[in-house]
Amino acid sequence: MTWIGFWFPIPGVTLDATEQTNAFFDRGFDVVVSGIDTVEMVTAAQQRAEAGETVFSMPYNSPTGCGVGLDSCLGVPYYNWGVEYLEIAQSVIDGTWEQDWQWVAPDWADINSPTTSITGFEVGPGFPEDQLDNLNAFIAEVTAYATDPANAGTMFLWQGPLNLQDGTVLAEEGAAVAESDIWYLSQLLEGMVGASE
Repeated sequence: MTWIGFWFPIPGVTLDATEQTNAFFDRGFDVVVSGIDTVEMVTAAQQRAEAGETVFSMPYNSPTGCGVGLDSCLGVPYYNWGVEYLEIAQSVIDGTWEQDWQWVAPDWADINSPTTSITGFEVGPGFPEDQLDNLNAFIAEVTAYATDPANAGTMFLWQGPLNLQDGTVLAEEGAAVAESDIWYLSQLLEGMVGASE
């Protein structure tokens, strides 16, 4: 994993997203999953797919993120801020708004609901049809974890052993990581390339 320096490319400040995507493919990786809010990796993957390579991408943060990667985009996790913005706007209108910090979970009954879920996953045109059952099983596993009261305050897949970049233990083998520790990591995780500041 490489940290480019921000959640979108800033010329002269962050690493170049297209160069980093191509560097992954040049090193033999066949899928690039991105956490930035732009589609450079989708464009790079599509160009390489059109040239005959078997490569794929997974952009971030927009249900239309696969639009430039019709052969190579596996899908896109995205936010649907409108659900919460509407609630906040209504509380302002009602005079009940108060400043606070919330962790708003998806609507686990329908993560792609445009009216009730703050996040979702749009399956891309490059996603192999014969793998849809595996994807749906994974989503069911995430949902079961997230809706189990025993897992309150933790996130699926964030279980030890996990260390920070400097080797500091974040979670021992099998231990869950608290949501607050995830949101406020003091460093990137061990194995991630890039500055933690």
